[in-house]
Amino acid sequence: MHTQEQLEFDTIRKQVLRFCSTTLGEDVIAHLQPSFAPLMIQQMNALSKEALETTVRFGGVMFQGISDVKTQVLALQKGQVLRAPQFRQIADTLLGVGMVQKTIQQFEGEYINLVDLSSTLSPLEKTQQQINRCIDANGVVKETASPELEQAHRALHQAESQIQEVVSQFLQAHHDSIVDSIVSTRNGRTVVLVRRADKNRFHGIVYGDSASGQASYIEPATLVRANNLKEQALAAVEEAEYAVLQHLSASTKGVSDAILGDLETIGVLDALY
Repeated sequence: MHTQEQLEFDTIRKQVLRFCSTTLGEDVIAHLQPSFAPLMIQQMNALSKEALETTVRFGGVMFQGISDVKTQVLALQKGQVLRAPQFRQIADTLLGVGMVQKTIQQFEGEYINLVDLSSTLSPLEKTQQQINRCIDANGVVKETASPELEQAHRALHQAESQIQEVVSQFLQAHHDSIVDSIVSTRNGRTVVLVRRADKNRFHGIVYGDSASGQASYIEPATLVRANNLKEQALAAVEEAEYAVLQHLSASTKGVSDAILGDLETIGVLDALY
């Protein structure tokens, strides 16, 4: 009978997998193989003993916020530009890495092997700060991420205010033709609903009739310019956001090897705990 079968290694591995906190730890356990090298056995036994003792004494280690961002990091190394939610995952993972390192280094007692292993972690506080300045907790680029983006958002807010003002004036001036005061959008542009018989009175653009056929969605001439300004502002926002993500991608690429190293170490620590 094969040695692994005698040890019921696959059965044990499946049972241990259930206790992993991250997919990084699961990956380590899933690829674990029996070792017959005395030095390796001695080292892993020492780490396992310390992990058990610190779990009993201090409750172990929490791996909160940590996720496997290997795909994102490898994409950076290929020169790709990441999206805002991907940077949020990286920042949250680095924060979790720092918490793991801090927890282990604060354990009271002689846990040399765990401390040595955790000392290889790099929380990369500057990278965290840079991402946090640009990306909010929901994975959205902040309006304040760059001067260009701030300016683009100001222009967008002004355009939206102008649209509201134009619509309000139109509704008051042509209340006899208005079917519903609720403002709608078509293709991202603000439109109003007027009686079908009046749809050509206001020039501008006719988008079509309502489901009942009694009313029509139109973009009156007075609203066209305001909608155009909003589209221009939205394009400027998109361009400025992409520039922010480009800068973050180039900067984070420079520490990508350190992040990959963190993921590997966190996987080992999660497997131990």
